[in-house]
Amino acid sequence: MAIDPICGMTVDEAEGLRAERGRQTYYFCCDHCRRKFLAGSDAATQAPAPAGTDYVCPMHPEVRQAHPGDCIKCGMPLEPEALAPGTDEAEAGERRALLRRLVAAGILTLPVFALAMAHLTPWPAFRALAGSDISRWAQAVLATPVVLWAAWFFFVRAWRSLCAGSLNMFTLISLGVGAAYGFSVLALLWPSLFPQTLQHHGRVGIYFEAAAMITVLVQLGQYLEHRARSRTGSAIRALLDLAPPTARRLDADGDRDIPL
Repeated sequence: MAIDPICGMTVDEAEGLRAERGRQTYYFCCDHCRRKFLAGSDAATQAPAPAGTDYVCPMHPEVRQAHPGDCIKCGMPLEPEALAPGTDEAEAGERRALLRRLVAAGILTLPVFALAMAHLTPWPAFRALAGSDISRWAQAVLATPVVLWAAWFFFVRAWRSLCAGSLNMFTLISLGVGAAYGFSVLALLWPSLFPQTLQHHGRVGIYFEAAAMITVLVQLGQYLEHRARSRTGSAIRALLDLAPPTARRLDADGDRDIPL
């Protein structure tokens, strides 16, 4: 997997758009990012990590590789071991991409949650929607992009954890989100597949709000974690910037400045 240099999103190299610059291939999530890169915007001219830089997992330092990707143990994105120029800008782009996905998923999830909890509200007109076909289909329509778009990287990382034989939190999250969404789709489209004990007036309960809420809460945690790690990294880089570039060496024949 590659990182879009414009928005910081993870891109499948086999499916993403690509462009060449300086004998290096860059991959993009959409044509807008690719055109912005080719136009030579400031966001696209961030300095990459130096050649030979290893990428390591912040949670499992023993996991390292020569290119960006995700940790095979915990699923977290690998970070460059070297403090390359432009690291802050690259992290800011990735954080903006996480925030956009979080906001979009949250906007879609709020009405899903409200419709699922309609029977608990004090408004009779809204309470009448509880369990109706309109409510059930509206929840399905709104929850589908949350699960199949915002939560997609959960499933990608879960699949990698299964292939690597190292289960992690994304395996559990994907299992919960996938089970809630898959059960709800079957209950909505083919309720006759379920036993009578699970049916109420020919309908089976749906859990689209659970799948969407899990996705949003996990993404919120991912965003807060990324922001905290970025601030820690920025503080360390600022501290290293205070180091003097030279030192004065005192010899028998005098003193001279030497680079550190």
